[in-house]
Amino acid sequence: LIDENYAIMDFSSLVEFNYRKNIHNFHRFRTQYNQIDINDSILLLNSDYLPQKHTKYFSFNYKFKHDYRNYIHYPLKGHYLDIEITKYGLGLMDNNINHVRFYLTGRKYFQLASRTYFGSELKTGFTIGNNDSYYFSQALGYNNDFVRSFETYVIDGLHYGLFKSNLKYELQEKREMHFSFIPWGKFNHLHYAVYFNLFTDAAYVYSKNPLASNKLDNSLVFGSGIGLDFITYYDIVFRIEYAWNPIYQGGFFIHFMSAI
Repeated sequence: LIDENYAIMDFSSLVEFNYRKNIHNFHRFRTQYNQIDINDSILLLNSDYLPQKHTKYFSFNYKFKHDYRNYIHYPLKGHYLDIEITKYGLGLMDNNINHVRFYLTGRKYFQLASRTYFGSELKTGFTIGNNDSYYFSQALGYNNDFVRSFETYVIDGLHYGLFKSNLKYELQEKREMHFSFIPWGKFNHLHYAVYFNLFTDAAYVYSKNPLASNKLDNSLVFGSGIGLDFITYYDIVFRIEYAWNPIYQGGFFIHFMSAI
C-alpha cells in the first residue's frame, strides 16, 4: 500500500544487455518491470495522470547509438545518431498500458574556419498507440532536452521536435598548466580551453490534452543567447549563458555539460 506521506511511489527492476562490437556503435536491450502507486490527491488534480491508483506494467526498450564525435564531453567535429524505441505494456497485465514511444536524435559538428565551429542537434519523440496518461507524456524540460531560456519550464506532450544550434569561437585554445609543487604526475598538470558561443534553439510540443495553466503546448517556442564555455581536466564543462525568448523572459543560466 502507498504511504500517504508521499504523493507518488515508483518501483522498478530491470534486466539489461549491452552489445558493442566497436567503439562507434552501441546496442542496448532492456526489459523492465514498473510499479507506480499514487495517492488520491493526484487523481483529484488530474484524472488522466494514470489509469488507476496502482499501476503495474512491463516494458521493453531498445537503443542504438552511432557515435563518431572527436570528444564525447565537448565535441567540435564529427556526428552522432541514436534511435530509441520503448514498448510500454507487454500484454502481461490488464491495466490499459499499451503504447510505443520513439526517439530519434541526430547531431552534426564541423569546423567553419580557423578557431570557429558550428554544431547542431535535431531530436524528435513521438508516441503510437493507446496513451491517455499524463505520466507517459514527458517531452521538454527533462535531462538536456529543453530550449535554452526555458530551462525552468516543463512542456509535456505526446509528440515533440527540438532543434539546437551553436556557433563557437575559440577564445583560448587548449593550454596546459604545470604545478611543480605537486609531486604526482597524474595530478600536477591542468589543461583548459575557453569558447565564446552564440546559440538559437526552437521546439514544438503537441499535447492531446493541454493543461490550461501551460500556454506553451501546441505552439512554437524558441530562444537565443550568448555564452562562455570553459573546458578543463577530467571532462569538466562549465557553461555560463545569457538567454532570452519571445515572451520577454531572459536571464543567466549555468550548466555543467555540453549544450549539444
